[in-house]
Amino acid sequence: MKKVITLLTLLMLISSLGLLAVACDDGEYNVTEAEGVPNVLQDYEVAPEASVAESVHTAILPIISDSSLSTAEKIQQIMNAVEYNESFVNRYTYFNYTKGTTKIEDKSGTLIYQRLRKQNSNSKDDMTLKLPVNHNFGAAEVAFVRSAALRYNPAGNTYYRMQADGDKIKYDEKSGLLSVDNADWKKHSQFGSSGTISPGIHNLEDAKKTCANWNCEGIVISDTAKIEKKKTDNGDVYYELTFEIDVDIANADKTTIDRLEQDNSGKNMSINYIKAKVQVWECGLLKYYTTDESWNGKIGAAIIWYEGSAQSVSNVFYSYSERDNDMSNSESIKNGLL
Repeated sequence: MKKVITLLTLLMLISSLGLLAVACDDGEYNVTEAEGVPNVLQDYEVAPEASVAESVHTAILPIISDSSLSTAEKIQQIMNAVEYNESFVNRYTYFNYTKGTTKIEDKSGTLIYQRLRKQNSNSKDDMTLKLPVNHNFGAAEVAFVRSAALRYNPAGNTYYRMQADGDKIKYDEKSGLLSVDNADWKKHSQFGSSGTISPGIHNLEDAKKTCANWNCEGIVISDTAKIEKKKTDNGDVYYELTFEIDVDIANADKTTIDRLEQDNSGKNMSINYIKAKVQVWECGLLKYYTTDESWNGKIGAAIIWYEGSAQSVSNVFYSYSERDNDMSNSESIKNGLL
């Protein structure tokens, strides 16, 4: 009997308002290039160790070997599984590097988004920046597309939130990275407020924030669907999924559009296209994904709305090692503000 897909979670809908960038500390990240873009994770090519892989919730190998499923259906089920697995895994780190072009009314610019998210069973650390470069936006538009934020929750009992002024964000043209010096962070209004992370790790809603949530069937175009088994130089096995989504189905699905509008502070939005490549470790945890996508609609808040559109390429790298999960820099920033 054909299996029904009730929940499909694919990839983050990166937008012009969500093009962010990670802030480096006063030292230097060990920046390497992977997939043609900068990557600050040291163990991106290292498969999760047994203690991490054992926390996986849903196996992907039974899905891959199920002959009753088409390739497109397998991709839908695998993407659904990796969302659940992220919400259960006991340690992970990801680095998102996104770059694209955004238009707001008759103005346009290049936007850079990077995000470094670290989480384990006791703490979470989430640093993001967004910055337009090579643009002709006015002050009002820049207010929508520039910010620096650090959210740090050590030991799961106190929520520290820091921010930096947009003019403190530095752009390194050579590496393509953004940075904020430790001394330029300041307290947010929620600095030191009470807050906890979910028991075990974090909940499914948090996991969905790194994915585009589609509550509909048949969204993967069959002719574009492909699954390949590959190995790293160390011999670790992963599966690479390539596919495109059916925009007619996506745009007709309320959950998809609600997620798109929520991520972009928008309304009356629609997707023009999304093309994806996803790499998943054999154990069922994400290794890397990239999306090339475009949308259009209205951007703004309250009574101020602009006609806008965006095209961006997002690259998200995952690591499950202890050293990539190190939160000492955010701890030092927090301590400096106490």
